[in-house]
This record gives sequence, C-alpha cells and structure tokens, in this order.
Amino acid sequence: MLETLNDSMRLAIVLGLVPALVGCGCSRDADAADTPGPGTVTDVDTPGDTDTGAMPSDAVAAPDTATETDTAAETDTATADTTPAPMPERCDAWAPVQVRGTLGADKLDELSGLAASRRLPGVLWTHNDSGEKTARIFALGTDASLRATLVLDTIDPDDWEDIAMGRCSDASTTLDCIYVADTGDNKHERSEVAVVRVVEPDALPPMRDDGRAPRKSRVDTGVTSFRVRFPSRPDLSGAERKLAEHPDIEAMVVLPDRRVVFFDKREDGTSVVFRAALQAGALVTAESLGSLNLADGPLKKGPSLRTTAADLDLAGSTLLLRTYFRVYVLDVGGALAAEPDAAGPLLAAASAAKLSIPHGFDTQGESIAFDPAGGFWHVSEGKAQPLHFVGCASAPPPAP
Repeated sequence: MLETLNDSMRLAIVLGLVPALVGCGCSRDADAADTPGPGTVTDVDTPGDTDTGAMPSDAVAAPDTATETDTAAETDTATADTTPAPMPERCDAWAPVQVRGTLGADKLDELSGLAASRRLPGVLWTHNDSGEKTARIFALGTDASLRATLVLDTIDPDDWEDIAMGRCSDASTTLDCIYVADTGDNKHERSEVAVVRVVEPDALPPMRDDGRAPRKSRVDTGVTSFRVRFPSRPDLSGAERKLAEHPDIEAMVVLPDRRVVFFDKREDGTSVVFRAALQAGALVTAESLGSLNLADGPLKKGPSLRTTAADLDLAGSTLLLRTYFRVYVLDVGGALAAEPDAAGPLLAAASAAKLSIPHGFDTQGESIAFDPAGGFWHVSEGKAQPLHFVGCASAPPPAP
C-alpha cells in the first residue's frame, strides 16, 4: 500500500522501458489441521450486486475430481502425477503492451496482488489491499471482467498484499492452492503475519442469466491460515532494528516445494528476502536469504524502488518483481531454494544483471503475474484501471 505519493512524483516517472533480466515465465490460529481438499463453495444470493462483465468462452474448466490430504505430518495420500507442468516460453523479444480490459466493478478498487490460474484457463485471482472487513478473493477474466467472488468466512484479514499460486501438497501437480500474503506492515509493528491458503475451486460458479457477475461463493473447506514471524536482530538498534524485525512485506512467491518467499519493501530498493516453511498450528520463524539490489543508475531511493509484488515461474528459477513504477525479471536460478549461506551471493549476482523489457504504466502498481503460456499481466490500484498484458513476440497472446 502506497503511503505517500503526490502528483508531481507520479509525473516524474519515465514511461517506457524498465530494467530487467530477459525472461518470462480462520482467524490466523484456526484450522490447525493442515488438510486441504477440493474447495467447497456455497453460492450466496446477493441481489444488490450489480457488477457486470462478460464471461470468456474458456471460462469454466471441467471439474477436477482429484482429492488429497496434506496433514501437519506431511502425509500425502494422493497418487502422484508425474506429468510435467507446462513451462512458460522464455522471451527473446517482447510484444507491444496490450490493454486487455478495464476494471468495471466498484469493489475492485484497491487490487494489490495478481496470480494466473494454472488449471482454469483465462482466470486471474486477485484481492484488495488493507481496509477489507471481509476476506475476499476475486476471479477476473483476462478481459478484466469480474467472474467470481470467493468469501472466506473463517479468515479475519488485516493487510493483504500479494497472492500466488502453488501446490497444495508434494504428491500431486493436479491440485493447486491460492496463497494470500497477509503481511503488510507500514508502521513496522506487527509481531507476526499470516499466509492464507485456499484450495482452488474445481470451476467458477456460472454467470447470471442477465449477464451480471455471479453470486458470491462462501468457501467452507480447504482454507488454512499459517502464522509467520521474522528473525530477531539484537545486533541492530532503534529504527534499523524495527525495520528488520517487522518488515513491510508486499511481495510473496511460492516455491515448487511449497515454501513461501517474501520480499520486503524498502525506500532504497535493497529488498530483503525471507523464506518460511509453513506449518499448520505453529508460529514459524522465517529465515533471511540475503537481499536484492534494485537501485539503478542515479536512482537510489523512492517509489520506483519499493517492491510491491512478485511472481515466480513454474520451475522456480525466473522471478518477476515489480515496484510502483518498474518491472524486473531476474534469473534467480536455485537461489530461492538454496541454503541461506549460499542464497545471498546468488541473489546478489541475479540483481546485478538487468536488461530492459516493456510494460504498461500503472499509477500505483502493486500486482503482477506470469501467464502460464508466457508473458505477464499487471494492473494498478484504483477504480476503472486498465489490465495490461505483455507477451512474448514469438507467441500468440492468450485468448480473451
């Protein structure tokens, strides 16, 4: 969430190319047993909801009947699926930026995260920033239409900042989960944060006959909240220690092994990287992996260096990272999965190499997502914002 940004600062941002490395792609202590299964949703009639939006022809995938149990002891009961997941094409050249639609629903006014579904074609998952009294996850079409609203009654949101797709368990690649980072901390005072995990529904609820957005769906099962804190830093003091022990996290990705990685938001662009192995019913301490240096040329601080969103390709090696006004793609190799003493130098090397890629201009960019077929999506906070897509020049864009 942007604390202070006046018009002159916005106008000072240079549009066009940005530094990057070429590549593309319930309360907190509730639900102690970590047992994801297929998400159960119950339609709730909301006659006052007048949001509209057309549903793309590929909107609803066939129901996936796979089930699995992922207990706190990590006992996977599903049959392993060894089919390789589709990999995004690596981009040698980028297509022109496209505006694929404009947000039309009034409730979509503070989007702060974006993740592309891997099993529901044409679906982008998103959420609002802080201030939400109800935990809600929205499904967007790739034309920016509102396709579904998932309501998590067992979750009490604080400051949701990013969203990511990841495995629900180690045994299956057919069942995906949606991970939401409840990690925002502008005042640097939260003693712990949370990651909310939701089993992705088999399909979206149908649109209404009159073309309005579908009813809200209440998610009854497959929701888990995990508690995370950050390392103590007794070697520091004052404001520096407060910043280190209570980082403001607005970007998160999920590794193929289901560990989560956080990137803190700092004025000088030296985003500290943390990693945590989530454990149901326990407060886990994240470990520090080092930092990424986003400073570039004469720019040493400001909104263009504050990390606000991230995404990771399916292999876990190509990192898509954004600030309010810039987009970076870094080849991090195995750095995010490495032991802390090895990860730091690898991250430093990755952040040192930057090439340029195009992206659309967001007035307050806090969301970004790889498309499973290649390219990436991004959108700004605010009402009636454009949904941008940047594809690989050699690959056709995804169908609307």
